Amino acid sequence: LTSMAGSAKVEPFSIGSDGSKVVEPHEPPNGGYGWVVVAASFVIHLLVLGNIYSFGVLFPIYIDVFRQPQGSVAWVGSISAGLMTGLGSYSGAWADRYGNSRIIFLGGIFVSTGFLLASFSTELWHLYITQGFIAGIGYSLAFISGVSVVGQWFTTNRGLAVGIAVAGSGLGQFVLSLVTGILVNEYKWRVTLRILALIDIVGLTLCAIAIKRFLPLTTKNNTESSLVYFKDTNFKFLYASAVVSTLGLFMPYTHLPKYAQLHGVSTGGAIVILSIMGIASAAGRVGIGFAADVFGKLAMLGLCMVVGGISTLCWLGCKVFWSMMLYAIVYGFFAGGVISLFPTVCAELYGIKKLGSVAGLLYTGTAFGNLLAAPIAGFFYDGTQSYTGPIALAGSLLLSASIFVYLVDPAKKYQPVESVSVKDSLDLLVTPPASEPTTPLDGDTRAVEADKNDLLVEEC
Repeated sequence: LTSMAGSAKVEPFSIGSDGSKVVEPHEPPNGGYGWVVVAASFVIHLLVLGNIYSFGVLFPIYIDVFRQPQGSVAWVGSISAGLMTGLGSYSGAWADRYGNSRIIFLGGIFVSTGFLLASFSTELWHLYITQGFIAGIGYSLAFISGVSVVGQWFTTNRGLAVGIAVAGSGLGQFVLSLVTGILVNEYKWRVTLRILALIDIVGLTLCAIAIKRFLPLTTKNNTESSLVYFKDTNFKFLYASAVVSTLGLFMPYTHLPKYAQLHGVSTGGAIVILSIMGIASAAGRVGIGFAADVFGKLAMLGLCMVVGGISTLCWLGCKVFWSMMLYAIVYGFFAGGVISLFPTVCAELYGIKKLGSVAGLLYTGTAFGNLLAAPIAGFFYDGTQSYTGPIALAGSLLLSASIFVYLVDPAKKYQPVESVSVKDSLDLLVTPPASEPTTPLDGDTRAVEADKNDLLVEEC
């Protein structure tokens, strides 16, 4: 065994404490095939988050078709978005154990099946099950596997690499908002969902083929043992910021188009506003990712929440098309950085060896906002016939979340020892060395397969 994909080298096999074959990988190549992985992750974000963020196009259509209040219809998009991150700890652990490619492919099957079945819905609850639960499971499998693998390939410019990958979500919001709007006008919503199902299965399958891991697979399921990170004070603060920020973060993506229509903007104009927000988000994720490498990941994460919160409070004064467009640009640029910086902060604080599990666990915190933000705003509007309350709440939550970010101490490193149960793992605490080790910790063995199960390792 002499080499890995790209420029990375691999040491000969050794035997771990449990008798399994393990290998000690060198530093990531910071390029090479890593950029192919970035491109594939970009497309995954385009398809998965593009579908979620463009739900605002279908939102008013579902209200009219099923004649249900906004709060009830908002659950369709919220269920899928909530599951995307709520199942993150499982999706991340499965990717670390079975391979990102397999999990992404499985995710594509779930997403396309959900959209296809949704096209036959005759009641709103049918959409809850299909476009909500089934597609949401697929979103989680594909999204977590796609975002966590990028950090394995980079140490320098990691923020930029992840920023480019997650910029796909902004472009996806732009493209899929326009595409969905055009398809709905031309073929109505049922055929639109079937076309989107076809796009998803083809796109995610190609991404699954292109995605490769830099690190070998883990030897056992770490879903339970990853919970030990909750003993770390930094992780608690970071998790709290994820919960609070996303309760405000996702409300505009669903309700801004409807808000615009209520203030006299045409349906086409409302779709344009949502699309421009997507372009701004794509630009922001790359720009903020680059800035994070220069000024620090945590500093930029907090700044994004502050600016996102202030701009949302300013949304209260947006009553005409141009002011809504300005809000969409500013908010899209900085709000996009919030989600994109979470995995890079995880990599900085906890290393890359368990990035899938740790980032997946952190993303479960965003599930609360994904699930509840849009329905709460919808029910609030149904009761008051005004968006003032939901907008003020969303902006205040983003500002409050920044406090938790600035309480995180990046100088305090924490690395738990892997164990087989939550009870055992909570009793274990390991103080890491001053710099991130390039070899596995004791007990953290990696199984290396010389066949198709490890696409990065070559036999000699």
